[in-house]
Amino acid sequence: MRDWTRDRLGNHAEIRARIGWRGLSADEYVGRGPFLIAAKHIVSGAVDWVACDNLTEHRYRESPEIALQVGDVIVSKDGTIGRVARLDSLPGPATLNGTMMLVRSAVSLDYRYLSHLLRGSSFKKLVEERISGSSVPHVFQRDLSDLPVDLPPLEEQRRIAEILDTIDETIRATERVITKRKRIRAGLAVSLLTGRSVEATDESERSRASRLCEVVDQVTTKVHGCKPSGRRYVGLEHIESEARTLIGTAPSSYSQGTNGLFEEGDVLFGKLRPNLRKAVQADFGGYCSTDLLVLRPKESVDTRYAGYIATSESVFRHAEVNSIGTRMPRTSWSAVSQARVWLPPLAEQRRIAAILDTIGDTIRANEQQCDKLRQLRSGLAADLLSGRVRTVAV
Repeated sequence: MRDWTRDRLGNHAEIRARIGWRGLSADEYVGRGPFLIAAKHIVSGAVDWVACDNLTEHRYRESPEIALQVGDVIVSKDGTIGRVARLDSLPGPATLNGTMMLVRSAVSLDYRYLSHLLRGSSFKKLVEERISGSSVPHVFQRDLSDLPVDLPPLEEQRRIAEILDTIDETIRATERVITKRKRIRAGLAVSLLTGRSVEATDESERSRASRLCEVVDQVTTKVHGCKPSGRRYVGLEHIESEARTLIGTAPSSYSQGTNGLFEEGDVLFGKLRPNLRKAVQADFGGYCSTDLLVLRPKESVDTRYAGYIATSESVFRHAEVNSIGTRMPRTSWSAVSQARVWLPPLAEQRRIAAILDTIGDTIRANEQQCDKLRQLRSGLAADLLSGRVRTVAV
């Protein structure tokens, strides 16, 4: 570590931000022109250029100090603070709005290494302090300028960046595969669950348009007050939107009020704000929020098929159209139960469920692989950026 130095970031990079807009008006946003990047346009460490606004050439030239260049690193400083993107290329002239800061590395600092530093523990700690210490979080230019950074020799910076870039690209490639497979599953689910993919046969002709109430029953069992331990609690906040996936649970003691009681195989369907499309088929029994309908597959219907039908896009569209209220729309079992669904013979139900299960299992395997890669990257970045693990020139 003798050849490493610890210094202020401001001694190795220029840090700039926009100072006002001098009366920018709505008609100065144009269909084509220089890109205007805001914090919301940074996704997974990159700029979503398609989502960016465009402004007039005059406004772009008004602030040459923040006209972006290849090799710049940009950071969100207002609102959703701490988002970092590296500009390896530019689709055209681009600048920043007031939520962003520009960090341009000096010759002593490789810009790719800089981008990894700003995704590291020191900057994350600064962001957490700003979020917890203010109702309106903000990162100031002096915060970044005073940020302590560990700097190896320039060649080692480049080797470290190359290693972390390789892992990042593997993660992004896996994320692209997951996104593609989710789209395939969504399209296939629409086809399979509506009967569009079935050729006219004697058996398919026995399939029939039905109502959701012919596929599942509502379970209205309620539990009041303290609940015995050993079962988990599920609220709306624990169900991922549009994904049929649980993102967490809470202990049974989490809710002291009235809760629904569900069993393995039941569907938990969000009746509050059905446009969020929150629903999941449970693989365990527990308690749930009263903002969730508990729907139990009928004995005559395949359990997995019933789960796919009850969480299908057509059912959610029906729930959304038949909800009550504007600010916090809410649906009900009496409304959802009348959603039109396709009910094929039992053998066909099982085949459809098996196809969708297989795709779902593949997606989950990809997601687990992605999680492992993120964990690997996190640990390796901490070691490499601190010098605990050194790279060797080949």
